[in-house]
Amino acid sequence: MQYKALSLGLIKNHLTNVVKYKIGDEDLLPYFATLYLTLRCNYACTFCDDGSAKHKYPDLEMDELSTGKFKKLLKILKKSAPSIYFTGGEPYLRKDLLELCKFSKKIGFKPVSVNTNGLLIGSYPEIMDNVDQLVISLFTLDPKKYAKTIQKPEKCLEIVKKNIDLARKKKNLMLTINCVVTKDSLEDAEEVMDFCIKKNVNFAIVPAMVGCYPDKDLFHNKKYQNLINKVISKKKQGKLIFNSYKSLEVMKNFKKFTCLPLLTPHLYPNGDLFYPCQLLKTKVNLLEIGDYKKAIKEGRKKFGSVPKCDNRCHLSCYIEPGAMTINPLNLLKL
Repeated sequence: MQYKALSLGLIKNHLTNVVKYKIGDEDLLPYFATLYLTLRCNYACTFCDDGSAKHKYPDLEMDELSTGKFKKLLKILKKSAPSIYFTGGEPYLRKDLLELCKFSKKIGFKPVSVNTNGLLIGSYPEIMDNVDQLVISLFTLDPKKYAKTIQKPEKCLEIVKKNIDLARKKKNLMLTINCVVTKDSLEDAEEVMDFCIKKNVNFAIVPAMVGCYPDKDLFHNKKYQNLINKVISKKKQGKLIFNSYKSLEVMKNFKKFTCLPLLTPHLYPNGDLFYPCQLLKTKVNLLEIGDYKKAIKEGRKKFGSVPKCDNRCHLSCYIEPGAMTINPLNLLKL
């Protein structure tokens, strides 16, 4: 997803990967690295399962690297990944988020992105001046529904909406609203899309996942399919829809697609690098190994080649990078 904000490093990795894929070379280069700064969260969303189909709220116990060790990890990643995507948990709970964003820009990551629930943005406005992209989760405009889902007071929604307006004022900031959709929030998702269009903000739709599979209640769900059709229609009208046409086509009927997980490596707050991907739970520690390519080699030695999975993981961050690598013409469908 972040590759829409192109950088020279990203373009270089893409061209290299197209060739690598054609000749059957498994060692594909990252487009962006997703770094979980913390697994702690100030929300307890009922649709969030941390990829495990087992709810653990509000805090997941895991050691978090110090600021200095995160910087060391970022330096290691920068040698292979052109862009960085900070997520959580809630990354704004890390008091050093601003420092890590500044450091990431200093060493050349582009874009630098942060994924947040949006509640604390107004408390640390300077962070918005030090990132290229801000992704805010918003799944309903109904205060009661919002409060019930996050298990927090209703006033949180109004705070998030005010923070969205704050972010909109930042000229050099790409703002995207990430909308998770369940069978009970189909109408809400359409309202959120209309809200984004009115505010001239990017809208991204995300089907709810249970573990690594889409929520079964969305399969063969005509209302869900109609919603995706409406998103596609708005995109054709030139509205700011962040999902590519390709990912929307795949998500609509949950078609099987070719996943190339090494294009979007994920790392946990203790420095663990998932190989080949987060949802398979197998990992090596990148900070201990000290080199991304060596870590991938160690992962392959321990866990084998990247497997051909069944029909799962229907998220744009998995669908889109693989699609544009396998067939660069898919870039025309962004």
